[in-house]
Amino acid sequence: MFLDFDFQALLGQVDTITPHANRRLKSEDPVSTDKYLEVLKEYVAEHNVRERLDALLLVAHTIPQTSRQASYDAIDRDVTRAMLSAKKAAKSPTGKYVWSPKLREHGLLTRYWQLRLRELESGRKFRYQRKSLQTRLDSFRILTEDDDSTDLPAIKARWKAQLKLLRQVRKEAFDHRVIHLESLLQQYKADLAAGDSTDKEAHAARKDKVKRVKRIINTEGMRKSYRIIKSGMKPAPSGGLSKLFVPVSPKLPKIAARFCDPDGTLSKDQLIGLTKFDRKSVNYTTILDSDAMEK
Repeated sequence: MFLDFDFQALLGQVDTITPHANRRLKSEDPVSTDKYLEVLKEYVAEHNVRERLDALLLVAHTIPQTSRQASYDAIDRDVTRAMLSAKKAAKSPTGKYVWSPKLREHGLLTRYWQLRLRELESGRKFRYQRKSLQTRLDSFRILTEDDDSTDLPAIKARWKAQLKLLRQVRKEAFDHRVIHLESLLQQYKADLAAGDSTDKEAHAARKDKVKRVKRIINTEGMRKSYRIIKSGMKPAPSGGLSKLFVPVSPKLPKIAARFCDPDGTLSKDQLIGLTKFDRKSVNYTTILDSDAMEK
């Protein structure tokens, strides 16, 4: 027995789940994850979420259902605000290349020189965009070595040279990623060794950072062989046929009789004609293999 439920009728309006690639928080980025957890814990502590929940659990059976529901909803709203605030603070990078500080540096520098080139070619000043980009460069202590030259060929050459470097970094993205994670692990280990072990909460947080980076390194190491295999494979087709329904036999004899030979046999062409006449009057087989579809 099969049951088909309308989830909209059962649950009401349900928000669409954001695709993984578009999510701002990526657990594979240790720095963003640490920032997310830091802001989340701080928000929860400031709004006494755990204390309010513990207090509500003690008296939940003694208060009216409406009051209990209102209290739970208030706590739930604070938890939601905490997660949204933490996600905004994390600002995890996105893109098809694995993230590393090296990739960020060359990506920002390429954008900078491209903007400078656009200014000279258009004769306009993109002050807001340039100020915003310069702020990001300064925050990561990335030097542009720009002398405000108005020499168009020279600026174009700088942009092309930087673009070439960016492409090289992208090719070596996984190597830069490994270097970044190993460096981060050593930094966290040093912080753990130098920290005050008497502060149990802070000590536990430092140990969690070390464990998290080790877990990411192990996970990405296991993916390495998969990435090598995938890089040598032909990309899977997208936007084409994913399955093919092929008519194999008549389902309704009375309708099929109109297309049969006098001896009752049904050729392939006659079966196709029957399918065109009434697609519900035939039985189908489903083909999922792309090679079989081509045949």
